Amino acid sequence: MIVTEYQFMYLSKYIHRNPMSLPLCKESPRSLQNYAYSSYGNYLHNFTQSWIQSTQILSYFSRINTKLSYASFVEQSFSDDVKPIMDEALDLE
Repeated sequence: MIVTEYQFMYLSKYIHRNPMSLPLCKESPRSLQNYAYSSYGNYLHNFTQSWIQSTQILSYFSRINTKLSYASFVEQSFSDDVKPIMDEALDLE
């Protein structure tokens, strides 16, 4: 269950980073942008599919400052920033 905006953002990151385990994307998080079977390109405005609703997630990020962009968020190190969200989710009892 997603109960915070923090969890919502990191769930999106987790989903978009899933292809990192595949040989095609293993070398660099940047290669996620070229993975054809992901909605990530919609979030980067590389293409548009009407059934993908990226507006809510993208509202948390900057389109002007690349350091604060959704791409930067997804492509930065994963293990350190996801641990707090997993700990929070486990404490929901």
